Order: sequence, then structure tokens, then C-alpha cells
Amino acid sequence: MKKYGGIQPGELERLRSELHKSGVNAPEGDDVTLEGPHNVFLRARYDRQRETLTVTITDKPFWVPQRQIWEIVDQAVGGFVDE
Repeated sequence: MKKYGGIQPGELERLRSELHKSGVNAPEGDDVTLEGPHNVFLRARYDRQRETLTVTITDKPFWVPQRQIWEIVDQAVGGFVDE
């Protein structure tokens, strides 16, 4: 599980749009399941009050390393996090 802070609601919508362009099914809502390539599934929960996004890997093939998934998630979310 990873938590990303400083994500405003408008930024979350832009992130969702960018994920769709990358082939990730990112449904509307603040507590959703994301389906990515290679049968990787993530749960993303957004806390509007704290402006935090918590991401958890819920399922993945054995041959896809978690480290690789987190690198991709960090890169995707990194552009939307207020530093």
C-alpha cells in the first residue's frame, strides 16, 4: 500500500483521464478498482478532506514484480502530487 498526498480533486480527474489514455480502466468514484495491463488490479481510495490517494495492489500475475508496478504507479501519480 502507498499513500500519495497533496492531490486536489481537479488533479484526481486529470489523473483519471491520463490513466484512461494509458489503457488503465479508472472508473469514477473515490473508492475504485483499477484494472491495468497484464491483469494487474489496484484499489484506489481518495480522501477528499485530506487530499490523499491510497493505492493498494489487490491482484497481479506471479510473473509481474510488485516493484515494477509501484514504479509505474509512482511515475503516473508523481505529476499530480503537490510537493
